[in-house]
Amino acid sequence: MRFLNVCCSTIAWTENNQQIGAASSSSLMEERRHIFSPRLFQSSAPFSHLVIAGDIGIVSGIIGQDAASGGLVSEDVTAQTHAAFDNLQIALEDAGLSLAHLISTRLYLLDYRHFEEINSVYRERLADPYPARTTLQVSALPLGAKVQIEAIVTTR
Repeated sequence: MRFLNVCCSTIAWTENNQQIGAASSSSLMEERRHIFSPRLFQSSAPFSHLVIAGDIGIVSGIIGQDAASGGLVSEDVTAQTHAAFDNLQIALEDAGLSLAHLISTRLYLLDYRHFEEINSVYRERLADPYPARTTLQVSALPLGAKVQIEAIVTTR
């Protein structure tokens, strides 16, 4: 399949040059839903907690942050991981979705020594078969969090 971006439109063709679809950037913008949950901490940073475009939603990185204070719920990695999943669930619920809609997650860990503790919570909070997943160790996370979760969901 080939794609051609013309001015503000994207057009797709099959291998034998049959046009199979076209979408203007204005129609793509109209299909997007931006969710900034009132039940999560009200950051002044310019982002959405979740953006849905068509059948796919992208969830911004979520940490174990307390909605009222904006601080971390605890220094404990297990408590932070549970709180991050709670916050992820809230963002999804505000879009009419649930953790069952997850198709991929990306976990950022401050220290791989916490891998098994985080995996334990992951197994507890999500059902098998699990979403696709990538786990990365990073040098820093917001507020000094020990874990952050990004996700991709389907709206189906």
